[in-house]
Amino acid sequence: MKEKIKKGILIGLGVASITKKKIEKEVKKIAKKADISSKEGDVLAKKLLAEASKTKKNMEKIIVSELNKAKPKAKQLAKKAVARAKGKAKKVAKKVLSKGKRILKKAARRR
Repeated sequence: MKEKIKKGILIGLGVASITKKKIEKEVKKIAKKADISSKEGDVLAKKLLAEASKTKKNMEKIIVSELNKAKPKAKQLAKKAVARAKGKAKKVAKKVLSKGKRILKKAARRR
């Protein structure tokens, strides 16, 4: 379950992150407007890609850390939910058993 959540989040980050081609394309547009050389544009694109990569890695670390923090609490909540469900199931079973006994007694009297 944890892996599925982790993969889902990382896929979301991947889709949201800027691709290399898109950065290069935008830098070329900026370079034309700002009248900077292609060399300066390449440097800018590399810096942006490095920053995007760094940010993505940091986000991955934060997400994994938060998932690891949440795991014990999730287990605890699941145990509580199971305990509550068992308690409710016992009550329902008692009611069903009691009602079943009454029905059998009535049926026995009718014979």
